[in-house]
Amino acid sequence: MKTHAKYVIAAFAAMAGIQNLPAQHYIPSERLPITNNDILAPDPDGPNLPTDRPNSAGEEASTVAGGEGNVAEDYASTVGGGANNYVNARFATIGGGERGWATAWGATVSGGRYNQANGRSATVAGGQKNTADGDFAAVPGGANNLAGGVCSYAAGNGAQATNNNAFVWSDGAAPTISTDSNQFVARATGGVYFYSAADGTGALLSAGSGSWSAMSDRNAKKGFAPIDSQAVLDKVAALPMTTWAYKTEPGVRHVGPMAQDFHAAFGVGEDDRHISEVDANGVALAAIQGLNQKLKDNDAEIKALKATVEQLQKMIQEMAPPTATAAARPVE
Repeated sequence: MKTHAKYVIAAFAAMAGIQNLPAQHYIPSERLPITNNDILAPDPDGPNLPTDRPNSAGEEASTVAGGEGNVAEDYASTVGGGANNYVNARFATIGGGERGWATAWGATVSGGRYNQANGRSATVAGGQKNTADGDFAAVPGGANNLAGGVCSYAAGNGAQATNNNAFVWSDGAAPTISTDSNQFVARATGGVYFYSAADGTGALLSAGSGSWSAMSDRNAKKGFAPIDSQAVLDKVAALPMTTWAYKTEPGVRHVGPMAQDFHAAFGVGEDDRHISEVDANGVALAAIQGLNQKLKDNDAEIKALKATVEQLQKMIQEMAPPTATAAARPVE
């Protein structure tokens, strides 16, 4: 059985063009969005065990339950069925599908086509041309995804979570790639919605936009009360403002108030540790209205003072004595 398995593996490597690479180092050279025409096309970068070979279970406790051209060559490895699947690591499993690879301890490929789990306890649940290379990495399905970092997660189409603990979602419009560990990266060219309630309350990042829009529909609000914009302006003027940096973001400075001061001044928001953009924007707009009213009041006061000055000037002119020229004029 072992001899037969080695023969099949050699044929696999020759057909895939990677004779000098060990299985655990095999990574497809590129992953491009698939089309309907690709579904039945052979994959030059994927596993290509000859399907006319018999199934092979080459080690103790290994199992090939069905299908054709399947190989399970390490202890307690399993191929449930399908065609052209290859398992060469302990406790690794391929459930079915076609041309799958599971090459590390406890790795799992549930099904699909051209999928690979090459990291310890890594998982590809299905889809096509997906690879989980990092230990404990996962690809839930989709196509052309790579979970390359430890405990990384790649989903959708064209997601590449190449860093440890990275989570990447891609819609297939372009490759979407993590750039550092512990990142959450997403590409959704139709827009991103985050809902925090069943009625649609949440935040929207519109397609092509670079800023979030918060739900502000009148129909989603209650408890309306008027505000004194002049008082808001006075509180804004008295609000302590500083530049500062987050302890976790060295080298980057920001400007603004402290949440405790903001909450004490205006009494809005969830708590005294956060400032909502909705509240910050609302306070700014109210202060602008208060300033506008103050300018109007000042304009009215200035006009009244001008009128008073003009009236005083007229009175002074009327009270002034006659000029010398007028006094010397002969009486007719």
